[in-house]
This record gives sequence, structure tokens and C-alpha cells, in this order.
Amino acid sequence: MYEHPFLDTVVLSELSLDDIHGKISELTSKLNFAYQTNNPALIGQIQMVLESYSQARTRKLNDMFPKDEDGGHDDKIDIS
Repeated sequence: MYEHPFLDTVVLSELSLDDIHGKISELTSKLNFAYQTNNPALIGQIQMVLESYSQARTRKLNDMFPKDEDGGHDDKIDIS
């Protein structure tokens, strides 16, 4: 799926996680309406915007958790 070309990813990255979740909920209800009215052009546009917000949510969640870059599992129990 593609991200919407007219949404600024910098602005999306500045939103809080709660704002992103709220916007995703709003967009999901709009997408349901678009399906009910059988409007394929609107469905495609909303899906792209929804994908952009989903990607922003994923980036936010990934930034919240520490990265395990060095593979430092030396303190784990060796069961071999």
C-alpha cells in the first residue's frame, strides 16, 4: 500500500500517539462510509491516508522501545 503523497511525514511524526490513534479511528469510519456508498476513488484516497497514519504509528511505537543493536544477551541463561 502507498502513503498519501500530500501528507507531510514531518507533521505526522510530530503528532502524539493518541492523536494518531484518533485520526486512524476517524479515517476508518470514513472508509466504511466510502465502502457503503461504493465510491472507489474515495476508498483509494482514504486507504492511502490511512496507510500514512499507520506508518506514523509504527514509527512512533518503534521509537518508544529500546533497540537491541549489540545483541547483548550475555546476561541470559544458557540452556545449551
